[in-house]
Amino acid sequence: MARSAIPDCNSNQWLFIFATGRSGSTTLLSMLNEVPQIRLSGENGNLLSMIDGAEAYTRNDIKRNAKRWPQPWYNAPDMQLIDNDICSWIGHLLGEPRAPARVKASSAVVKSNMPGGPANGLPVYFGFKAIKIELLPIVLRLFPRAQIVVNYRLALNEQANSSWWKRVNGSEKMLANRTRTMLLQVQRCAQDSHLWLCVGIYVDKDFALEMCEHH
Repeated sequence: MARSAIPDCNSNQWLFIFATGRSGSTTLLSMLNEVPQIRLSGENGNLLSMIDGAEAYTRNDIKRNAKRWPQPWYNAPDMQLIDNDICSWIGHLLGEPRAPARVKASSAVVKSNMPGGPANGLPVYFGFKAIKIELLPIVLRLFPRAQIVVNYRLALNEQANSSWWKRVNGSEKMLANRTRTMLLQVQRCAQDSHLWLCVGIYVDKDFALEMCEHH
């Protein structure tokens, strides 16, 4: 991705998907990538969790040692500059997304409601998906005007018996807790972001969206 193509951190041209695992978020990602204006990447090896940990450590270190400067063991970094660099680094990590997989007509639900349409000179949205809702606060801090898509699945019993969840003891209860935590996090952040809530359902093993609405 050319450096000039990456939006400013404060731009509304960032779009992130937050979801629970096996909720249909990969299919949703492909649907959105069919829109010419949207270029989303995958989970990127969970790098955002490591960034969040390093950034939180730095903030705590600054707070803990603020009264001890100046001395040889501590510096006084500017967190705003650090956040700007992290934002830019994340943009470069995304690269150019692969061509989207073929999806069925259900993508029209997304196309009709999400930012999109022909990319003829219009803004392009960049971003990725994550299955850790606890990362939402750092995303909103780094990208305060980002569009956020929150995707979860209604049939938790089906989700709990899907793929790797089948090997996890108490997976349905765990998913119920994660979904509840995700929706509570959404409520807390709703005043500070542009949120889209997407509920995933499966009909005859094909993914569809029961709703995708703006909050």
